Amino acid sequence: MNDNPELITNREVKRILRRSFFFSDLKILIKILAPIYITVMNLESQSTTLADCFMQFIYLAAAIKKVPRFRISGFKNHCMQTFNKRWNDFNSDNYLLAYFLHPGYRGKFIYF
Repeated sequence: MNDNPELITNREVKRILRRSFFFSDLKILIKILAPIYITVMNLESQSTTLADCFMQFIYLAAAIKKVPRFRISGFKNHCMQTFNKRWNDFNSDNYLLAYFLHPGYRGKFIYF
């Protein structure tokens, strides 16, 4: 290794990329980050509603649920704990009503 922890050498990068599960872990991370990215983009839009953000919150729950527990259980547990903490902020009848009245509801766009 090197003395400077911020300096990453090509050898270290190659070693990381050659790990057997690197790319599958990366795909899982992308599936988790995609709903978060879309939610942030929706919040910056002038035509979005809180129901749209709540829908993305549901998509995030579905993405976390699909993470395999057998390989990266620490990551999944962290995602679940963070999600549950934020869910308490949204656990309101008003948000649930907006979700059920949202045109994307009725199973049309939600896949668990």
